[in-house]
Amino acid sequence: MKLPRFTIDDDTRRTIDETKDKALRAGDRALRVTDSLLQPKLVLPLFAALLVLLALVSAVVMIREHRPKPQPTEPTALTQQTQTGAEARGTLQGNFLLVFADNAGRIKMLAVVQADSEAHSLAVSYVQPSERAEVNNLNGSMQQHYDKGGATELAWAVGAFMERTIDRYVIANDDRFINFCKMLGEHELTIETGVQAEYEGISFVIKPGKQKLTSDTLCKYFGYCCKTLYQGGDAKVSELLGYLAQKLLSPENDARFDRILAKLIGEATTNISAMDLQGYSAVRPAFCADGAPVALVNEGVFRPAQEAES
Repeated sequence: MKLPRFTIDDDTRRTIDETKDKALRAGDRALRVTDSLLQPKLVLPLFAALLVLLALVSAVVMIREHRPKPQPTEPTALTQQTQTGAEARGTLQGNFLLVFADNAGRIKMLAVVQADSEAHSLAVSYVQPSERAEVNNLNGSMQQHYDKGGATELAWAVGAFMERTIDRYVIANDDRFINFCKMLGEHELTIETGVQAEYEGISFVIKPGKQKLTSDTLCKYFGYCCKTLYQGGDAKVSELLGYLAQKLLSPENDARFDRILAKLIGEATTNISAMDLQGYSAVRPAFCADGAPVALVNEGVFRPAQEAES
């Protein structure tokens, strides 16, 4: 069988030739690029970059696989009351640990304040630093727990001893106490019995009657009263704590309330957070509603139930 013959005109032939030339040039360019990439001076950097990339990917995978998963935590009674209370214009119920210590870490006052904004009351109990509790593999005194594990372990030890949940703690020394008192404004107290004593190696004198005290003198007087705290002086210390609470919640400090608390948590050792401060702003009107004074109830030095019965 004889195949038909095809003829190609000049224009078609030129188009075929041009297409063939373009294909040849593109192939030549690809060969030159491949050639340059395979040169020794580029192969090593490319290989190193590849290794670095693989190492980074592996590290990310390992971190994701071994990252500890956050455990769900139950909010404390204080947190629950603050969250639910914010909707009810602020309520607060919980236990605050207040600690006054010297610069060397020796505890002078260990107090637990039970706050109840609905009852407009603060009930304060004291724990002796020598009392013992078994916490974190240590059966030791409160002072020993504080020395070993700091504020957090001290809060656990106090909670175990009193069988209460300690929701928040605040630990301050002389300098922080003085700064807090300065933020509260001027101080005028009625001193029933004059004082001529020495505190931290410095002598001071306070005459009886209504006296204006500087923040520094107030701190010395508070420390002086703490010396007799566990030998029958708890009423005087409670009176001073009540004065400070009233001063903080007084109308004169209404506009400065948030700033005073922010400075307190900024300087003191505490687990009060910025989020807590927002809740306390809502709680303050509940404590100050109708101008009713905050009652500080002195419950004295705490004794476990079995000791109190004997």
